[in-house]
Amino acid sequence: MDEEEEKRIKELVSHIYSTSPEEWKVLRRIKGLYERLDKLRLEILLKHLYIEFFINKVLTKKGLIRDKEFNMSFSNKLELLREIKLINPVILEKIHIINRIRNKLAHNLFISNQEVEKEINKIELDEGYYYPKEITPEYRIYDASFKIIWYLHRLK
Repeated sequence: MDEEEEKRIKELVSHIYSTSPEEWKVLRRIKGLYERLDKLRLEILLKHLYIEFFINKVLTKKGLIRDKEFNMSFSNKLELLREIKLINPVILEKIHIINRIRNKLAHNLFISNQEVEKEINKIELDEGYYYPKEITPEYRIYDASFKIIWYLHRLK
């Protein structure tokens, strides 16, 4: 072990021993959150990224934003799509719900799976499609995001 590595280890150990009981509680909670970071949460974040990718493509293709110039907020992009009536209101509502869920996940460290699932259940299923007997939150997110991405892909 070289001198620099030994110094880093000593600093880490001294920090651990100077951590207050309150800080330990927070650290344990954060550790628990990482362990609970399940597939559903990851899927929501990824689906949101894909949706924004295709929204950017549509806005670029329509000349509403320049290529590689995507500094507009997601909400502003949705408002622009709504204002010019470029997007079906049912699709737009699904995007809004997914965006609200994503924001709750991104800005609330301690959100429960039950809160996330309650929001997901606000996503309406479209009529005229075959659905499995049991509609899980994972399926709702998959179904909605697939239809949104397909719709946006066809617009560009």
